[in-house]
Amino acid sequence: MTPAGSPGGGSARGRKATLVIVILLVALVAESGAIALLVSTRGSTSSSQSASGTSTSTSTSSQSASSAAPVPSQGAWAPTAPMRVAVAYSGVATLTDGRVLVAGGFVGAGSPAVVSSSQIYNPSNGTWSVTGSMHYPRAGVQAVLLNDGDVLVAGGEAGQGNLTKTAEIYNPSAGTWTLTGNMTFARLDYQAVLLNDGRVFVVGGVLVNGSSVAEIYNPATGSWTLTPPQPFPRQDMLAIKLNDGNVLVAGGASATAPTTLSEIYNPSTNTWTQTGSLIEPRSDGGAVLLNNGDVLFAGGYVIYNGSALSIDYLYTSELYNVTTSKWTSTGDMASPRGEMGGATLLLNNGDVLAAGGNFQPETGLSSAELYSPKTGIWGPAGDMSTPRGSGEMSALLKGGDVLVFGGLLPHACAFCGAIALRGYDVATSSADIYTPG
Repeated sequence: MTPAGSPGGGSARGRKATLVIVILLVALVAESGAIALLVSTRGSTSSSQSASGTSTSTSTSSQSASSAAPVPSQGAWAPTAPMRVAVAYSGVATLTDGRVLVAGGFVGAGSPAVVSSSQIYNPSNGTWSVTGSMHYPRAGVQAVLLNDGDVLVAGGEAGQGNLTKTAEIYNPSAGTWTLTGNMTFARLDYQAVLLNDGRVFVVGGVLVNGSSVAEIYNPATGSWTLTPPQPFPRQDMLAIKLNDGNVLVAGGASATAPTTLSEIYNPSTNTWTQTGSLIEPRSDGGAVLLNNGDVLFAGGYVIYNGSALSIDYLYTSELYNVTTSKWTSTGDMASPRGEMGGATLLLNNGDVLAAGGNFQPETGLSSAELYSPKTGIWGPAGDMSTPRGSGEMSALLKGGDVLVFGGLLPHACAFCGAIALRGYDVATSSADIYTPG
C-alpha cells in the first residue's frame, strides 16, 4: 500500500498480486494474451538479482559522489510474537496508549480471503490479543486515529473483488466497533489524511466508478462530503500532510502507467493546485514528512510497457522542497524496492527506515535500509526474520522501536493476476521489532 498520509505513514501499493493489481492487470492480460517476464532495473541502468534478493549493478553518480560520507547507524532486528491472524493490507493505527490496532486484512489462501477480525499488539509485553471484530470484512484500507482517540476505518475490499463504502469507528476503551456514515463511493487502496481541524481527507484508490472523487469525513457529524475532484485520478500515490496543513499528493498510477504529477490540496479553500513534478514517474513507493518539513519519496515502480506487463522497481529517491515547490534527486537505495510504503517510517532520530518491499514481482525482501536526511545517503539496516513484500505493515512504537509485521510471503507464481484471489498468495503472521542504533 501507499503511505498512510501522515508523517511516518505510508502506504502502501503497486501492481500487487492481490487486491488492487488484480483489478488493473487482469484487463492488461486479456488484451495482451500473454504475460511477459517482469524484471527489475535501475532506471536506464540494468541490474542482476541473486536468489536472496541482493542486487549488483554499476555504481551511479549519486552513490559515487557521496561514498565518503558516513552512513546511518544500522540498528538491530529481533522477532516478536506472531499475530493471532496472518494478514496483509490491514488498517493499522497506533492508539494513544501505545498499543497497535490491526483491523481486517487479506489472508490469502483459504476462505474467507478477507476478514473482519481485529487484533492488538501490546509493546509492553510483546504479545498480540484479539479485540472486537468489525461489522464487515475489509482489506486495502487505512486506519486513522481521530483526535478523540477513536479509530476510523472505511471502504476497502469486502471479498471476491467486491468493494464496500461502509465505515466503522473503533473505541479502544470498549474494544468494539460502531458503524458510522457510508463513504460516497466504495473504494480501496486509497490514501487517508487527518486534517488539522480533525476531519479526515480521503483521496485516490480504486473506485467502483473509476472517478477521481475525493471526500472528507467529519467525526462530529459522522458524515462524508465530496470535495473538488482530484485533477488526475490515480492510486498508489503518496498523500502527506505538510506542516502548513495542506496535503501533498504526488506520483501514483492510472490504469495505464505511473505519473510524475504532483498537486497540493488546500483544506481551507477546498481547492487543488499543481506543484512541481517528480523527476521520474513513481508509484507505490515509501514516503515520509521529514523533520525539516520536506518530503522523501523513495523506491516504487515504473511500468514502461503496459502491454507486456514489464515493471521496473526503483532504487532511486526524491526530495520535495516545500520552499521551492520542486523535487530533487537524493541518494539511491542499495536494492530496488516497490510496494514498501507500509513499512517506511520516520524514526525519532530523524532518519528514515525502509523495510522489505518487493524487488521482483511477488518476491519480497528481508533486508532494510536507513536514509539520513543530513547526508542524503542510504545505508544498511539489517535483515528481518521474514521476507515481506506486498501488504506489509508497520508502526512506530512509543519508545522509538519499530514493529514490522504481516504482508505476503514470496511464492513461485511469476505474476498471478486474477488467480491470486484463488489462493496463490499467503500472508505471514510473523512480526519483527527494529531497534535503531
